[in-house]
Amino acid sequence: MADTGWVDPTDSAQYDYGGGASWSNLSNAYSQNDTHASCDVHTVDHSDRITYFDFDFSSIPSGSSIDGVEFRYDGYDETGLGLYHVQEFLCQLHIGGTVKGDDKFISADVVHGSDTDTYHSFGGASDDWGTNYRWDDIQDSGFGVSMVFYNEDILDYLHMYVDHVQLKIHYTEDNPDPDNDTGWISPGTMAEYTRTDGSVWSFEDNAKTQSDTYADTNIPKEEFSTYLGASNFSFGLPTGATVHGVEVRYEVYTTSVDGAREEIVRLHKAGTQSGDDKATGRGFADKTGDNDTYYEFGDWNDMWSTGWGYSDVTSSDFGVLFAMNNIDDAVGVFVYVDHIQIKITYTPLGYGNDVNDVSSINIDSINDVDATNIQTVNDV
Repeated sequence: MADTGWVDPTDSAQYDYGGGASWSNLSNAYSQNDTHASCDVHTVDHSDRITYFDFDFSSIPSGSSIDGVEFRYDGYDETGLGLYHVQEFLCQLHIGGTVKGDDKFISADVVHGSDTDTYHSFGGASDDWGTNYRWDDIQDSGFGVSMVFYNEDILDYLHMYVDHVQLKIHYTEDNPDPDNDTGWISPGTMAEYTRTDGSVWSFEDNAKTQSDTYADTNIPKEEFSTYLGASNFSFGLPTGATVHGVEVRYEVYTTSVDGAREEIVRLHKAGTQSGDDKATGRGFADKTGDNDTYYEFGDWNDMWSTGWGYSDVTSSDFGVLFAMNNIDDAVGVFVYVDHIQIKITYTPLGYGNDVNDVSSINIDSINDVDATNIQTVNDV
């Protein structure tokens, strides 16, 4: 397991928290410099929610598994009498301002009196804050942390100051060779999968190859198609290989660039859909302009939010489903699919343990080995 070290934010914002007290100078907490983000918290009330985000976690290798998140802040409160304290009220991770997962604050008092450069720390190397954050979540510029503070004083305002905010990400590098893939594989089976009231597909087998002949469907106005399913892919994966990502591509056209839209693109097993819907709602080029252009989905490290294993993807029932709809309120449209393919990125079973995986510069000559450490077959 590795970590990013402590990383500073580069952006911030505040959100209304039920009429809480507002903050000033949020950017002062981007570094520990004894200047502060500050808030005068009303009596028996809380602050607005402050968020810090846009952390540079580019050091995390693409596709790594996120093991844990740590957060720390340097802050203190200040009053004339010192009889009451500001308390930690809410601390959650967020993406794009939307908080997710565990609240780590437990109503503890903050440091009182002056800035002692003392950090309060939360989370840990294996703490996912109750949310399964992925590599692409962490890389989102909107990923960060939110805080709210509470004044327990029944008589007076309390002043809250935050000097510095940081996050640390713990990760395990998932580093298969992106070139270790099956290449683009065409399906052995094409079929229609029923759907209530959907327009049916014809000539499904035409989508097995790129031949400028098509599987097609005629979708009435403001209606949708049934599912066009591709399966029975002969990927040729080595037995027991670890799957790291699934990519899909297809070539599709229409008679109405204004009406036909991509509605559903999902992986399936025996017609049962699973994982992300990758459909974008895009329209398609006119069939008269067939230029053998594919639309692609997924990536070498994209599992479509499902744990696809070797036995799953090598099953003859594994594949991809497509459905289209027609947003035109006046006329029906044809949709034509010329070709469908899938690519799997994987690591062979035992990768890195085979002698062929070890560079020759790391292998000593047998003559360099003490003969007393070599047993013959008769010694075993």
